[in-house]
Amino acid sequence: INESDFFDKLGQELISTCCTDRMERAFKCLGGNLEEFLATLDGVHDVLKYQENSNDEDHPESEAAFICNALDDSHLHLDFTTERPAVAYLLVGSLKAVAKILYFTDVEITMTRSSDDKRHFSLFLLA
Repeated sequence: INESDFFDKLGQELISTCCTDRMERAFKCLGGNLEEFLATLDGVHDVLKYQENSNDEDHPESEAAFICNALDDSHLHLDFTTERPAVAYLLVGSLKAVAKILYFTDVEITMTRSSDDKRHFSLFLLA
């Protein structure tokens, strides 16, 4: 098994393991479908990033990103940055499990990594 497949499966297993009763209800509060779920996470990320930057005046605003946009009814585009590529593959698996467990949807996810900035990843989700 290659590294990306391993982290994809691990991400799926993490969500499957933790997504029981209370945690599943909490996750479902984030949205009625995968698009709403990711849009809510996008908003939460913005708030947390703002709070972190306003509390840490010695450091300029970080370049962290987590931005989700709907391309059409069945396609989503997620841009995000991470210093650790393994996190990107964990996210792919986690999103597959979230879609399946919470929204009874199978998704195909294609991930690309920027050649200009190795921290930048783009995910295209087809539901």
